[in-house]
Amino acid sequence: MKNKIIVFIVTFVVMVLATPFVFDKLMNSKFNKMLENLQKQGYVIKEIENKSSYLTTDRVFKVVVPGEKIDNSGYIKDIVLEVESKFKNLPVTDVKFLGKILKVESIDKAFEEQINQIIKDKIRFFVVTPNFKTYKYRLFDTDLLAGLNEMKLTGIEGVYDYPYKNILKAKSLVYKDVKGIILEIKQFTHKFEEKENTLKNDMKFNFYATLNNQKVTLLNVKTDSITYLGNKIKSISNLQFDTLNFVNNIIIKNFKLNFFADNIDGKIVKKLQNTNDRFQREQLIKELVSKGMDLKLDLKIKDIEAMKQKLGFFDLNSKLKILPDPMLFDKLNKNDLSDLEIFVDLKTTPQISTLLMNVIPQSAFAFALAKKEKGTVELILKVQNGVIYINGEKIKSN
Repeated sequence: MKNKIIVFIVTFVVMVLATPFVFDKLMNSKFNKMLENLQKQGYVIKEIENKSSYLTTDRVFKVVVPGEKIDNSGYIKDIVLEVESKFKNLPVTDVKFLGKILKVESIDKAFEEQINQIIKDKIRFFVVTPNFKTYKYRLFDTDLLAGLNEMKLTGIEGVYDYPYKNILKAKSLVYKDVKGIILEIKQFTHKFEEKENTLKNDMKFNFYATLNNQKVTLLNVKTDSITYLGNKIKSISNLQFDTLNFVNNIIIKNFKLNFFADNIDGKIVKKLQNTNDRFQREQLIKELVSKGMDLKLDLKIKDIEAMKQKLGFFDLNSKLKILPDPMLFDKLNKNDLSDLEIFVDLKTTPQISTLLMNVIPQSAFAFALAKKEKGTVELILKVQNGVIYINGEKIKSN
């Protein structure tokens, strides 16, 4: 019996002593795999200090993030970080990262010098993961000063699920400048997910601005979009907000905008994403449009008020089909609309139609043909086979 107890004790001691060693190898293997994956994606990672002990792994890295990861324009070349990683060499453990931005490198050296003066030793973050797949992160609250201008970042945190899902939240982002302009974004939430050639984006926030003691508010803003990638791209986007109040002179309530795009040439879109040359982009956009596409836009506003006067509602439904034609722009320059199929149905109040005619004098002719009934003005415009119709009346043909 005594020998069995001794064997049991020795076995237990060996297990206790061996556990950190075994899990040090296991955890570091997973950790190194994570580093390897990042390096394959273009990140440059160099260990600058190793403070590990028998029970704890503690390593410090210099990490260079390629600018293209956050900025496709090429304006930002790299972001340089210092990141310290820590974890216990135990069976159940979280890996913690404590980091800071060392500097931003840009093709614009004046911008680079300016931004590095602002963020130096200011942008610090904390990340924790239990499995190298889900990462919870937090940006420490900070004040950034640029001369007499100030930006305050509060309550920024999120969850990133490797490789293509992220939820970011911010309690408030506040900018103040020396001229008394204050811009605030509060209760900000952004969700992004990429899965099987499908991109999903959702965003919510409230916006406040003070301009020369005049206030602007934009409340309960919500946007969402879903994009299907491939040889042909399809995208559905929505934007809505409860109230826009512009210094109490213009008030818009219950705004909803829906946009749909289909049959967008995916190969040309990729070329556009990979160039910053202005001339080349213009040519690619023309080529993209000439390939043809289908667009749809619906806009609904329940209440519009201007200068204390209630103007009423605005309801727009529109469709545009562009037929594929390499000669599209040549035809348009000759006022040939045969490659376009257009449908626009606008319903609004007499007050708003009058306002539109004052702002856009060219619309007066169209509104003269609009249907007016029971306090509603309805304007239906169609373009088909190169012929323009307004409320059924033929206006122009090729």
